[in-house]
Amino acid sequence: MKQIIILAVLAIILIGVVVFLYSGGTDRPALEIDIGIESKESPGANIIGQAKTVMYSDSGYSPATITVNRGDTVVFNNKGTKMMWTASAVHPTHKAYPNSDIAKCETQSQAGIFDACGGY
Repeated sequence: MKQIIILAVLAIILIGVVVFLYSGGTDRPALEIDIGIESKESPGANIIGQAKTVMYSDSGYSPATITVNRGDTVVFNNKGTKMMWTASAVHPTHKAYPNSDIAKCETQSQAGIFDACGGY
């Protein structure tokens, strides 16, 4: 009986540690992605667009879809209890957005890709 109680207490402690480590609450910083499209008429000149916000919660992304125009900035804000990793499809390479590639994470090319390069 004593062993069962000890195992139950250890299981509760282990579950508590896991929940503590994997819950982040709502204090996570927002991820801002500037799609950085240059004007074809004026190479090197960024087109100024709108800032758009996508919220993430335990229910998913809201709005589920948005239209992003040339020069827009998209801010992803995690209000969920779990980490999210925002990136272009297709898993695991994240190459659907032009010039994006998970291999560019943690390189000088990271600024130009649509990939958070990790959960936050």
